[in-house]
Amino acid sequence: MGAPPLAPLVVGVTGHRDLRDEDRGRLRMLVGRELDRLLGGSPATPLMILSPLADGADRLVAREGLYRGARLVVLLPMEQRFYEEDFETEESLLEFRKLLSEAEAVVTLPPAEGRSRQYAYALVGACVARHSHALLALWDGKQAGGTGGTAQIVDFQRSGRFEDAGLQAAFQQLPEPFGPGSDPLSAPEPGLVIQILTPRRGRALPEGAFEVLRLGPDKTPIKLFSKALQATRDRLHEFNADIERLWRTTDDDERATAKSLVTQDEDLRLPCPLRRLHDQQTGADLLAQRFQRQTKQAAVVLSAVVFLAAIAFAHHSTLVPTDGRKNPWALALYLGFLAAAAGIHALSSHRNDHSRFLDYRAVAEGLRVQFYWRLAGLDKAAADHYLRWQRNELDWIRNVLRAWAFPLLAAPRPSGMEPMLRQRWIQGQWDYFKKREPQKRRQRLRLTSVRNTLVLLSLGVAAFEVFHQPESSLWAKGLTALVCLGASATIWKDLKAFRLKVLWKPDARESNTSILRGTLDAFEGFLCVSVLLGGLWSWAGWEQVDPRRLDLAEDAWRMVVMGLSAVAAALIYGYGETMALSDESKQYERMERIFNAALPWTAGPDLIEALGKEALAENGEWVLMHRERPVELPHA
Repeated sequence: MGAPPLAPLVVGVTGHRDLRDEDRGRLRMLVGRELDRLLGGSPATPLMILSPLADGADRLVAREGLYRGARLVVLLPMEQRFYEEDFETEESLLEFRKLLSEAEAVVTLPPAEGRSRQYAYALVGACVARHSHALLALWDGKQAGGTGGTAQIVDFQRSGRFEDAGLQAAFQQLPEPFGPGSDPLSAPEPGLVIQILTPRRGRALPEGAFEVLRLGPDKTPIKLFSKALQATRDRLHEFNADIERLWRTTDDDERATAKSLVTQDEDLRLPCPLRRLHDQQTGADLLAQRFQRQTKQAAVVLSAVVFLAAIAFAHHSTLVPTDGRKNPWALALYLGFLAAAAGIHALSSHRNDHSRFLDYRAVAEGLRVQFYWRLAGLDKAAADHYLRWQRNELDWIRNVLRAWAFPLLAAPRPSGMEPMLRQRWIQGQWDYFKKREPQKRRQRLRLTSVRNTLVLLSLGVAAFEVFHQPESSLWAKGLTALVCLGASATIWKDLKAFRLKVLWKPDARESNTSILRGTLDAFEGFLCVSVLLGGLWSWAGWEQVDPRRLDLAEDAWRMVVMGLSAVAAALIYGYGETMALSDESKQYERMERIFNAALPWTAGPDLIEALGKEALAENGEWVLMHRERPVELPHA
């Protein structure tokens, strides 16, 4: 699989064409310094320059980027033969073609009937800004009245839209991924502008010439915006560092075996850009699996250590010898286990295992959809349909998806891929969800059964303790009986309703539900009455029980079993909530139905696009659901 598939930091370019010759050396030095500053000293993250290669600033930044090892992607405002009419000299034309030959990909803005050249320049500038993490502007800071100038592109980057209504309408009509396409709810995405105050040929020197300014969105303080942008860059650097570490610790055969979108033979027949995208998806998928294992291990170990702490505490407080002398080592072990649990939680939080697992899973699933969309000949961008209204902390995911997907536009569209799409995506995803949904169901059923067994055990021991004591009053015994019956009814209701949903046949579900509903409602009412009467009986008769007369040494083991059973049940419940087994089972069931409904249809572009949007929506819900369930220290 070669070099690790690192996600680039994309820097867009806009600026004046009429640079002064005497300023070029100084400008290149300033541009290089800002590119280094954007990378933040991260050796893992590559740089990508997105430039239309117009005269002046576009080419100066492109040359400096290539000199520093950056990848160059060129976005032309029109077909090359028409665009070259702008270049007045043979030297300029040769320079353009030389830089074009060094580009990794050359993408052309889709033509539109009646569009003027100035409109095309404005739209290509907006497209560059839209796909960039930051826009580098070599600009004198003066507002110009024409269309397609640098000032207009800078304003677009800072606001996410054009002030000119006609130009904004033309931008909204651009197809995906160049513009928002036909989506009326597409949110503006303002970004950072790094302005180098640049003199122009034949113009007065601007005040503060060669000063570097950072401009954020119009209504956002630049310090606050820079902090959010730095956080997204840090996540990008962290992802690339993890990818490099993964490539060092796995061999080519292991990574080739992990490829899941198509078989290895099919992968060899794909165009080179699609094969690279497959590598990128495989890397993100392997990282997600690795951090998923670490997250689950942290949750299980935390629960086990807390349970050991509960055992030590029970030994210290309950298992007291007849001479009344307590063992100090039990208390020391209790404190030690609690400290170990806190340390494990702090380590997991410091490594950010949970967030990295969710983020890398989001990247992998976004790339999965992007891969199959491109395999179907679609130019759609998964980033434009994934968590569009979740800003800041998830921006880096959309940036990665855009950076990796945009060069695909320069690759030839695959043809004759319908059988592969049907077999590898539709059939493959249906098989996956069909298999995983029952697994999640059974896992939840096992945890629920064990948890409820432990609760019943704790209640049973408590009831035995009350009824076993001759000093217990009738009131106390009645309270215990009602609480035990009410809890048992609730557990029975949960198990019965769960088994009804999971195990009963669909055709019998409706009738059986109607028969059972009355019984379940009756038990709910009985539980409420039990709690009410139990509270009254507790208030009226609890004083008749004299706890000082109980022999704790004789009943110590029963007290330990009662307490530890309840603690274990609570830990199992917390683990199930952290893993979100119930919600995952519902999501998998819904996706299994969606892909099952797609099986009879032809794997055409419309179907593949619809399935991709459903998959992105489902994964977005999954990510947000799990973000609300981080691994935490078990607590009351």
